[in-house]
Amino acid sequence: MISLILILLSGILMNQPDDKLLLHFEGNAGGSWQIVNDGVMGGLSQSTIIRTDTGNALFTGTVSLRNNGGFASVRTIQPNNLSEFSGLRVRVKGDGKTYYLRLKSAVNNRLTAHSYEHRFQTTSGEWTEVKLPFIHFNPVFRGRSLRNVDPLDLTAIAEISFMIRDGQEGSFQLEIESVHAYR
Repeated sequence: MISLILILLSGILMNQPDDKLLLHFEGNAGGSWQIVNDGVMGGLSQSTIIRTDTGNALFTGTVSLRNNGGFASVRTIQPNNLSEFSGLRVRVKGDGKTYYLRLKSAVNNRLTAHSYEHRFQTTSGEWTEVKLPFIHFNPVFRGRSLRNVDPLDLTAIAEISFMIRDGQEGSFQLEIESVHAYR
């Protein structure tokens, strides 16, 4: 009997997909996005996110360092339990700049104040698939690294965001095809 149960369980586990599609932008998919730029602190950066004719999302704008500015971001609420996965796989076409993918979890049905982020480099005008292991996501709050905080709670992921910062002044453009969780 025990061996039959083990065979059935292994069959169920083997039939689980290797990845989970979290974000794509075809049709009406892609969720609702909120722009959060440095204007919340007096900065002058501008950004937007639109759906392209090819069914992708285009995060674009201008980063300004004036008035102590220097970042632009977009975020969406995406509740997920990702505890069975090892990281995120993102397919993007960039402009050669460095971007950050950020995650927030929910504790007692409230978003944490801090985020966990993983930076990634783009190649100008080329599609790139980037793997971002969860073990390399770092806790941050308002651009500063944090110590002595709990690890990212993968059972309660609540928000996904993309950000550009770190003195990368000028125009930027990041086209996003999809975000998957991978095993």
